[in-house]
Amino acid sequence: MKKILLLFVIIHITITMTAQYGYFYGFSYNKINTNVEDQMGNYIAILGVTPSSPADLSGLKPFDLILSIDGIKIDEKEESLNLFSKPEVEFEVLRLGNIHKSIKVKGMIVSTNNFIPEAEWATIGMNDGQYSLYSTTRTLDIDPIQVFSDPEASLYQYSKYDFDFSESNTLQQKEIASYLEPILAQKGLKRDRVNPEMIIIIDFYSDRRDQYVPPTQRLVTRYKYGFEIGSGWGTRQYVESQKSGDYTKTEFLTKMTITMLDAQKMAAEPNKSANIWAANYETLSTMKVEIKAFTNAIGLAMLNCFPIKNISHMDVSYYWGIGLLYDNKKEGLVVGVVPGSPAAQAGIRVGDELISTRPGSSRFPYQMENTIQNLGQKRHKNYLNYNLYRSSNTTYENESINQYINRMYTSTLHTPDYKVNQLLEIKIKRPNKTKYVVKVKPIYLKYYKYVLNN
Repeated sequence: MKKILLLFVIIHITITMTAQYGYFYGFSYNKINTNVEDQMGNYIAILGVTPSSPADLSGLKPFDLILSIDGIKIDEKEESLNLFSKPEVEFEVLRLGNIHKSIKVKGMIVSTNNFIPEAEWATIGMNDGQYSLYSTTRTLDIDPIQVFSDPEASLYQYSKYDFDFSESNTLQQKEIASYLEPILAQKGLKRDRVNPEMIIIIDFYSDRRDQYVPPTQRLVTRYKYGFEIGSGWGTRQYVESQKSGDYTKTEFLTKMTITMLDAQKMAAEPNKSANIWAANYETLSTMKVEIKAFTNAIGLAMLNCFPIKNISHMDVSYYWGIGLLYDNKKEGLVVGVVPGSPAAQAGIRVGDELISTRPGSSRFPYQMENTIQNLGQKRHKNYLNYNLYRSSNTTYENESINQYINRMYTSTLHTPDYKVNQLLEIKIKRPNKTKYVVKVKPIYLKYYKYVLNN
């Protein structure tokens, strides 16, 4: 009897130890080398915050720099924060505008360290055996924007700015400034016309170029197999004359530069350079640019690189969420439920398995492991509502908002249904094999995620 009891205890301990329960915080990050308080160092930059996650509810934001965790400074050699085993942590963060904050975050319990939140799921394609499933996504690709910054400048210390307009093209500059101002406000920067900490200068140029393409003529030799009376079947040679050119090619060269200068240095040493950051973009297009559309796309992409210059691209995903985290390897297996979320209110638990949804797919998509491996590999270069051409003949696709049909509940395809309070019906299978149906009201969410250059 004692041997049986001892064996049961060992088995119970083994199962408990292999369960791998841990904590989810809900933010993506990467290590960057930047200047903080006039000292270069490696810091952890938050690049994305999952909606409704513990990090989101605690107030963490993209571009926050994590300086320490639980009072211990970030180790310059460590690449991972190793938070999975910690139920609660306190972050010391530096936010743009020289804002220092101490933020406590309680982790959310998950049953595995190999999971994927709905927000990440909504950004990738899936395959249910018949259809490719996508959610609506927009990606702003930073390339080929050139970005420069002064490594000796602490860009996080600036909080107030003003524009300085030159005498030429003043109206264009003021119009562009009006479109940039709300973008800067979203980053936490305030316009102060009296006492700015930095000055922003906008240089915009757009010009039409007409180039005559002279006519050219060339001889082309073709071979054709066929039948002719007198000679029968065979291959014969034909010489044709082809004419091209003789038209005027019209292109529009557009350039925009945004330069930021330290206002205090400008006043103290007017003859010395006070530049702290600059971004430049130029393109040849077949259509004349519309300033508002150009600024909202290109200007946004430029300012995405402030204060972190090596941003590769920004993804914006719109999706319907109910507050679940899924196992990366087993289809539809719930490994985490956000407290207070629609899923939690409906009674969905860790260990439940989603079988089907209505409206949605006839069954839960499979081949998830293969899907996750392709996460983020499909990128779209989006700028304006027309194709952009550079002198190298590189074409940037016209896909400002790419919509793909995703028959899962995360898809924006269901926007009209959910907006009229249609509930999502989910068929659930419990670990004990019992099945039941829950009704959930999804929440419309938006997820920003920034990616650094390699």
